[in-house]
Amino acid sequence: MSKRGRSILYGVVTGGLSKGVGVLVSFLTVPIVIAHLGGGAYGSWVVIISVISWLGLSDFGIANSLVPLLVKSNSEGDFEKARSYVATAFFGLIVLSICLGGGFAFFWRFFDFSLIFNSPDKSVVDAASHALGFAVAIFLLSLPLSIVQRIYLATHQGSISNFWQVFSGVAGALGIFIGVLVDGGLEQLILLYCGFQFFVLVINSFYLFFKISPGLSPFSGFPDKFYWGEVFGVGWLFFLNQIASLVVFQKDNILVSHYYGVEQTADYSLVWQIFVYLNFVNLIVAPYVGPGFGEAYVKKNYKWMISVVRFYVGAAIFISLPFVLAFVFYYKQIILFWANRDVIIDPLVPISMGAWVLVMSFQWPIISLLNGIGRIKVVTIFYVLSAIINIPLSMFLLKNFGVYGSVLSSVVVIFIVVLWPSLRELKQVLEDAREG
Repeated sequence: MSKRGRSILYGVVTGGLSKGVGVLVSFLTVPIVIAHLGGGAYGSWVVIISVISWLGLSDFGIANSLVPLLVKSNSEGDFEKARSYVATAFFGLIVLSICLGGGFAFFWRFFDFSLIFNSPDKSVVDAASHALGFAVAIFLLSLPLSIVQRIYLATHQGSISNFWQVFSGVAGALGIFIGVLVDGGLEQLILLYCGFQFFVLVINSFYLFFKISPGLSPFSGFPDKFYWGEVFGVGWLFFLNQIASLVVFQKDNILVSHYYGVEQTADYSLVWQIFVYLNFVNLIVAPYVGPGFGEAYVKKNYKWMISVVRFYVGAAIFISLPFVLAFVFYYKQIILFWANRDVIIDPLVPISMGAWVLVMSFQWPIISLLNGIGRIKVVTIFYVLSAIINIPLSMFLLKNFGVYGSVLSSVVVIFIVVLWPSLRELKQVLEDAREG
């Protein structure tokens, strides 16, 4: 097996371990948090996590831009350029974090948090806003260190990153358990959960830059305005891709909370979580095959690309389909056993979520290949169009047809605007590969 194949295999295996631990942590902590906080506060918890995911956009794709840039520079043996890329991204994110912190501090007191945390109880809204403040502060501290995982991926050391993700997940769970033991409220649980994970990230950063790859430490190179143009030039494409991904993955909880309240958000989120687990294969494989596709494309190893993408598509659909059917029919029993909560939700919600899982299982391998070989602009166009259409359509369907409208919107838009055009683009790529 080639070095590329081994690194992908190790990444996938350890990624499976990492995601498996993540699923186990979620499986254990969700019922504990619900029982401790109650449905309303748990709904606020879900919304806070979604908001923090949206804040990930604030790096403008700078961290993600490092993956293709480092893959290219390392493949060409230009290690000085690689160090400059890392330093430019790191110090740029520090400046960005400071600016964002000042902006949040100024506008925070003017914002009406009841628009996000729709609850008749003012104390619930106040507690949720304080907890969100803690989460935002920790997020801003961690923003410059978001380059760490990308460096692992770009240097084919994703397996190491996966072990650190395991530690981070366990640390977050430990924070929750401590918060429950001391009878903490929503604010304390968020502070401990996010704080413990940030502590692991700091240790991980020291391990990477002083032990594993000291040559890629942000202090070993120099920020350069020329490289900043390259970093931001690639980063804004990832930024637009991130927006579209978050529209698909995180908009629902916020919109459901706005239109139907935090109690309904709690039920919706529980159903959503069991279906999200079905993207397990994609979440494991995609981060590692993308750089592999990029390296293979540079070296004109087209046969490897074709075989991998075909196997990936087939495996993703084969694994997902039986679980989708089981979850559509038995979601209430699963959630009752898992979270000890009898969810009250429209049966069309799990059906729509099942359709979403199948569409995403088909889409992820194709998008991984297109991004990996540099067709980022094409994919970005598809995703931006989907985001523009998805949000207003979700709001319309939510208001007029019910809770399932938001995920139904994602299914329709992703299939028509992203998946179908991506298939046409992939066909062209495969034809070029056969000719090669």
